Amino acid sequence: MWALYILLAAFLTAVSVVATLYALRIRLSRRLVARTIPAQSFPAGCRKTIVVAGDSTAFGVGALPAESTAGRIAAAYPHARVVNVAKSGARMGHVVDQLNGLDIRSADLILIHACANDVLEFRSVKTVERDLRSAIARARMLSDNVILMPGQNFSVAPFFLRPISRIIMWHAVRVHAMVQRVSAELGVIFVDLFLDPNDDPFVREPRRYYCPDGLHPSGEGYAIWFATLLAQAPLERFLADL
Repeated sequence: MWALYILLAAFLTAVSVVATLYALRIRLSRRLVARTIPAQSFPAGCRKTIVVAGDSTAFGVGALPAESTAGRIAAAYPHARVVNVAKSGARMGHVVDQLNGLDIRSADLILIHACANDVLEFRSVKTVERDLRSAIARARMLSDNVILMPGQNFSVAPFFLRPISRIIMWHAVRVHAMVQRVSAELGVIFVDLFLDPNDDPFVREPRRYYCPDGLHPSGEGYAIWFATLLAQAPLERFLADL
């Protein structure tokens, strides 16, 4: 009987430690979100319009505004205005509302940078697909050029303990496959940030590429994403200052 009590006490202690650890990490992440200013740009005489929609990674949590994806786009195309309507915590289903809130009738490019929360909240693949199709349809009402960049494999983030990360990985792979399929079916440009953990720089150097909360990218992490965006999407064709 004493052995049972000892095992139970050890289990409850472990649960308490894990709960405390996650509470601290969530608190830190919330502080980072509260301090984040989304990168936008409204140059005088702008000749192109870019809309960035999505979740906290589109919002730029974890880095200075200029280091985020939207900030790097603004720096690379100074003749374009960058309108960032992303919100931390947003799911793919929120993208439609974000785009509906715009006061513009058309854009030269819409970047949808979402899906992480759908994965982390274990929303069904069928539901995410429905929301994805709605988001793409709404984006195409505003622009002929729609890019989908759903984020990396967040299961490898230091924020998650290994047993949890394996479950997240299982769901992330399924959602990623669906997003890739729908993008090909609808002819949307798909920027693939999802790497095998053995080839992922975020896994090799987590302190470098994640911000202190161990979940969102650091400035250097966003630099990798932006480089991938440039490599996989013809931004110059969409945004060249002719």
